[in-house]
Amino acid sequence: MASITEIIKREESTDDMIVLYKEGLFVRAYQKSAFLILQRGVHLKVLKKHIKVVNQNVVSVGFPETSLSKHFEEDEIVTESDKILMIKSKPVNTEDYRKWFDSIELMVAATVETGNRIPAGIKEEELRVLARLKEFRLEESTPMDCMVFLASIRKELSV
Repeated sequence: MASITEIIKREESTDDMIVLYKEGLFVRAYQKSAFLILQRGVHLKVLKKHIKVVNQNVVSVGFPETSLSKHFEEDEIVTESDKILMIKSKPVNTEDYRKWFDSIELMVAATVETGNRIPAGIKEEELRVLARLKEFRLEESTPMDCMVFLASIRKELSV
């Protein structure tokens, strides 16, 4: 598999190709390639993460390799290697790409407390409160337990 550094370099230098990387049972596209796939009308979940190795935000989309023929014609897929596929595309409109990239919400890694992805910018105390809310067993609590619990959360958030 190509390293993220190699992927980013390739994406920066390629404007008219969709580059797909096989990762296990899935195929993944990054940066401009992800944008070009979505421009074709393919609806996929877009992830934007900050990658420390390259010290930048990276956008990606992915789908099962078995649905490759659903998104692309067989004759337009060129196999570069056993892990990389290429698809000829119209050139990227740099301004549209930049607007799209900037509009995607940055996700941070899963937290130990919640186990869920959270948007960047959430404060640590808010994460603790969310974790406490998730763990609170309303169905096992008395009305007084609920009042005490809410009072403790208010106090924690106001400090």
